[in-house]
Amino acid sequence: ATPVPVAAKRALAAAGPAHASPRASIGSANIGPASVAPPTSVAAAPASLEPALPSAVPLLGEGPLAQLVKRARDRGASDLHVASGRPVSMRLGGELVALDPQPLALATAEQMLLPLLDVTQRAQLDRLGYADLAVPLASGGRLRANITRHQAGLKGTFRIAMPAPPTLDE
Repeated sequence: ATPVPVAAKRALAAAGPAHASPRASIGSANIGPASVAPPTSVAAAPASLEPALPSAVPLLGEGPLAQLVKRARDRGASDLHVASGRPVSMRLGGELVALDPQPLALATAEQMLLPLLDVTQRAQLDRLGYADLAVPLASGGRLRANITRHQAGLKGTFRIAMPAPPTLDE
């Protein structure tokens, strides 16, 4: 069955029996003829049916992740890979190159990655194992990000978008 938008459900409920289907009312599990009296007033839809509005996206300006992004951008990297249990890497010319040879601790990865997620994205990470988002940079530009659970904990992959497209001379 095709989902019906909340606004359509409210309009049908307000219209009363003249627009009622001979089948069950929208959202009901009953599949026989409708036998429910028309509503006397339209109640607000439960909060769970309303679309979730994203929280304010944090601006990445200071801290260890911002420093890693700056190092990767300064070297012309297209991507930054931050994963617990692995060295922090960047993609240069199609190859992954370690920024630091030491594997990243789980606690450090979580401190860098989890603050980027709002409540809805954290719930998605818990439920599905990943979350996609965009992170604006204080220095200009943004990161397209994917934060994922993996065997050693958390992993963040960031596509580095430049603050402005290159000119034809560049």
